[in-house]
Amino acid sequence: MMRSMTRMAVAGCMALAALSAVAVLDVGSSTAEAAPSVSPFAGSWSGTWSHVEDEAVGTWDDWTISDAGRIAGSFYSITNSYGGGIAGHVDADGKLLFVGHAPQSGYPFKGTAVIDGDGKLIVSVDQVCPPFPIPMVGILERN
Repeated sequence: MMRSMTRMAVAGCMALAALSAVAVLDVGSSTAEAAPSVSPFAGSWSGTWSHVEDEAVGTWDDWTISDAGRIAGSFYSITNSYGGGIAGHVDADGKLLFVGHAPQSGYPFKGTAVIDGDGKLIVSVDQVCPPFPIPMVGILERN
């Protein structure tokens, strides 16, 4: 019984990740809108992340944030020796949503982004769905 519940939760999370990716990639596609202002987060970023609860660490590399706030990049878990891509979006006010996708898995994260006084991008996110909640914090610098 527990195994089937876990499979259902993982399947639900995978479906949510797929839907989140579609929503993330469709942001700003309206042609009737006025030209948007440039995102304060626009640019190229790289840095490190950590998940303090299980002492996992890794990198967020080659994040490109477009003028419209779209995020494309990659992640790598140093602790667990795996990586993949990231697709997402950050609003001008710092609301952040991205999907981390690796072979045969994808997990949506939501949280916030701010640029600190030193010009670093500080990211705080939580995995959106169980059974594996993963709060993460990252610090990225402009490339």
